[in-house]
Amino acid sequence: AAFVEAPAEAVETELWIVPEGLLHFDDYLDVLYAAEQALEDLELAGQIQLASFHPRYRFQDAPADDPANYTNRSPHPMFHLLREDLLEQASLELAKTYDQAADN
Repeated sequence: AAFVEAPAEAVETELWIVPEGLLHFDDYLDVLYAAEQALEDLELAGQIQLASFHPRYRFQDAPADDPANYTNRSPHPMFHLLREDLLEQASLELAKTYDQAADN
């Protein structure tokens, strides 16, 4: 609740690292789905985005050796809360940067 209530200028993101526990990917997914449901129940979907990472991350229907799985792998299970409006601002700034580079 502190993250959600804090002004974005004070706290832009929050990272939960789980150094012990959730080593089994299915256990991690159970917690991830519960966290996503909590965001829905608290009517925070669309305001807070949950990014997730795990040492054995595997996208649904992806082969185990698919290189794309590595984009969400990390040394420990992690959950990253991000403010969606700040993500949108960052995307716009990145687009401006690419536009400026293309113009030069």
